[in-house]
Amino acid sequence: MLQRITARMAGPAAAVLAAACLHAAPADAADTVPVPCNPAALGSAIGGAASGETLSLAAYCTYRLTTALPTVGQDLTILGNHATLNRSDAPAAPSFTILSVDAGTLNVTDLNFTNGAGAIAGTASGSITVQGGTFTGNHATNGGAIYSNTGPGGLSVTGATFVRNSAAQAGGAIYTNEAAAITTVTGSTFTKNTAGTMGGAIYNFFDMTVSGSTFDANHAEDGGAIFNNAFNGDSLTDVAIHHNTATQDGGGVVTWACALFVTASQISANHAGSDGGGLYQYLLAGYPDGLTLTGSGVHRNTAQDGAGVYAYDAVTNLNSSTVSGNTATADGGGIYNDGEVPAYGNLNLTSSTVSSNNAGADGGGIYNTQGTVDATSSPVEHNTAGAGGGIYDGAGPDTVTLTNSPVQYNKPDNCEPAGTITGCAHSAQGRPPLATAHAGGEAVRRHAAARLSPTGSLVAG
Repeated sequence: MLQRITARMAGPAAAVLAAACLHAAPADAADTVPVPCNPAALGSAIGGAASGETLSLAAYCTYRLTTALPTVGQDLTILGNHATLNRSDAPAAPSFTILSVDAGTLNVTDLNFTNGAGAIAGTASGSITVQGGTFTGNHATNGGAIYSNTGPGGLSVTGATFVRNSAAQAGGAIYTNEAAAITTVTGSTFTKNTAGTMGGAIYNFFDMTVSGSTFDANHAEDGGAIFNNAFNGDSLTDVAIHHNTATQDGGGVVTWACALFVTASQISANHAGSDGGGLYQYLLAGYPDGLTLTGSGVHRNTAQDGAGVYAYDAVTNLNSSTVSGNTATADGGGIYNDGEVPAYGNLNLTSSTVSSNNAGADGGGIYNTQGTVDATSSPVEHNTAGAGGGIYDGAGPDTVTLTNSPVQYNKPDNCEPAGTITGCAHSAQGRPPLATAHAGGEAVRRHAAARLSPTGSLVAG
C-alpha cells in the first residue's frame, strides 16, 4: 500500500566559478552606474559595487558570458532594462551559475537569464528579489533557474516568466531549501519546466505564498507543477495550474506534511501516472492541518486513483469549491480519501459540489477507505463508476455523514456498499448521469513511506 518516493536531494549546487575581471572603483551608494554592453565591464561593475549601489545595464544587450559573474556579497540592485545574461554555449565554455549571492540583498529587475547552469543561486545570509524578466533554458541539479538556500530575507519573485528550465533532481524552475525564509511568487508564469524527481516548476521546503500565477505543461516524477514539502501553512491564491504531468503522484500539486490553503484557484487537465491527478496530499502524523480549498475548482484531471484529489492520512476541507469532470481508471474519480492512521483521513465538504466524475472501479464521486466524510450542503451528482457511482465507502458504517447533501443521479448506483451510508439511497434516481463510465483499470495505491529531512536525506514517514 505504501510507496517510496525515491528522489534524494543533493547538497548545494556546485561551487560558482569566480570571474577574473578587474574591479571598477567603488561608486557612491546612491549612484546609478551605467554598464556598457560588455561582459568584462559587467563583471567589473558587480565586483566593485558598493553596498546599496544600482547598476543599469545596456538596454536589450546580450551579455555573453564565458565565466560566472562575481558573487554578490552586499546589497545590490541590477536594472536589467530587458538585457540578457547568456552563458556561452561555445564548446570551450565551462558550466557555471550565472549570478550568485551569499550576503546582502540582490534585487534584479527586467533582466533575462539563459543557458545557465542555474541562473541565480542564493546561499548563506543572502536574499533574492526578482521583478520581471524571463528565465529560459537554464539547468541545474536543483533549481534550474533559481536556487534559494538563503537567510531571513528569502526569495521574492514578481512578474517573471520561466520557460523550459530543468533540474536533474528537484525544482525545474525554483528550488527553496530549509535555510530559506518565506518564498513569495506573484504574477509569474511557469511553462514547460521539468524536474527529474520533484516539483516540475517549484520545489519548496519552507513557507511559500503563490498568487496570481500560472503553471502550464510542467513535468516531474512527483508534483508536476509544485512539490510543497514545508511544515508551515502555505498558500496558493488566484493560481491556474493546468496541463501539468507527473510520472507518479500529483499531476498538479503534491503537498507534504503541511497545511496548504488553495483559494480562488483552478486546477485542471493535469495528469498523474498513479495518484492525485490534480492534487496529492500526504500528511505525517503530528501535523493535523491539511489541505483547504476555498472558492476553487478541480476539473478534468486524470489519474489511476483520486483523479481530482488524493488525500492520504490528511485533513481535507472543501469550502464553496467544485470537483468535476475528473477521471480515474481505478478508484475515486473525484476524491480518494484514505485514513490509514487513526484520527486522520477526514474529508469535510461545505457548500461544495462533486459532479460528473468517473471511476473505472469504485467511487465515481468519492472513494473513502478507513477515513471519515462529512458533507454539508454539498451535492454528489452525475458521477459514474463500476460501483458506488456517487460514493463508495470502504471504511464501514457511520463513516459518511450527509447533511443537506443529496447523492443522486449517479450511475450505476448512488452509494456502495448498500445500506452503509445513512441518507443515501443505493439505487440511482431520476434522470441518467451526464457522463458515461470510463474504461476500468486495476487500482494501484502507492503512498510515500519516507520523506525528506531538512538536510535532504530520507527519514521514515
